[in-house]
Amino acid sequence: MPFPPRTPIRALARAVTAALALGATAAAAGCAQAEAPESIRVGVVALGQIAVDHAAAEGYFEGALAGVEVEIVQYPSGATAIPALVAGDLDFLYSNDVSAGLAISQGLDLRLVAGVDAIGPEYHQVITASSGGVQSVADLEGRTVAVNALHSLAWLGVQVALREEGADAGSVSFTEVEFPEMSAVMQRGDVAAAEISQPWGEEAIASGEAVPLFDFADYEQLDGLPVASYYTSGAFAEAQPEAVAAFDAGVDLALEDMRADRDLVADLAVQAAGSTPEAAAVIADSILFVPEQPAAETQRVYDLMLEFDMLETPLDAERIAVG
Repeated sequence: MPFPPRTPIRALARAVTAALALGATAAAAGCAQAEAPESIRVGVVALGQIAVDHAAAEGYFEGALAGVEVEIVQYPSGATAIPALVAGDLDFLYSNDVSAGLAISQGLDLRLVAGVDAIGPEYHQVITASSGGVQSVADLEGRTVAVNALHSLAWLGVQVALREEGADAGSVSFTEVEFPEMSAVMQRGDVAAAEISQPWGEEAIASGEAVPLFDFADYEQLDGLPVASYYTSGAFAEAQPEAVAAFDAGVDLALEDMRADRDLVADLAVQAAGSTPEAAAVIADSILFVPEQPAAETQRVYDLMLEFDMLETPLDAERIAVG
């Protein structure tokens, strides 16, 4: 199925030119000033900050980042934050790998620092209304599926399922709906199914309003696929290689703790986002953290994007990896 065009991506493409110009200025300034930073600005989406929060609290940032002030800057999506990273307004950014891959393909100089999480059971799943009559992936033909973003892992994962089940992907439409609204939209009959994350999926199923249709982890191409990573700009990576290495090491230590202790993850979710303890527990149980994730795993994302026409030319994750 052809990759669907969308205005926000065209806007990101327009931002490339400005960001590249600003990035060149930042690169020149960065090369002139290579002393260890006194503070770092980390752009995050949703709960993307919790690994950084934990690393800072535990003193895991050492070497060039020992004692630095960490400022967290929230963004609605990775796509909106990427130009700020390249312009030098951010030092690091937590972004889904699909948005990052699209930006790199459009000429933005992003470098892969550290993978964070991957698809596991119930992390990304497609649900359908209990009374909607959809019982299989094939039943989605000729109908509409809600996703949180068209140019996203959600869209990509549904495409994989449609192909693997032999469904006519070209007959399936997609519409953007925010996660908290997905269940209500299904109940109205506006969409046949929704790709949803936790805790919203569990809440919809527990209420009886929805039932699971399929899980991304059911499919070999999606199981264990990286979801999001920390990126930096080429300018910062070249000017501050020791700081980048220290950030990578600190995040990996935090991810090791978080992978081993789900209660810790739940506590961090409560502190960072004000989640209820119940919702935080569901979130903690669904996320598969991956310390020291190799660039070869991120390559799986880029290859899948190419396969489904999200990219026009291949991307090489090893080439952009600095962590």
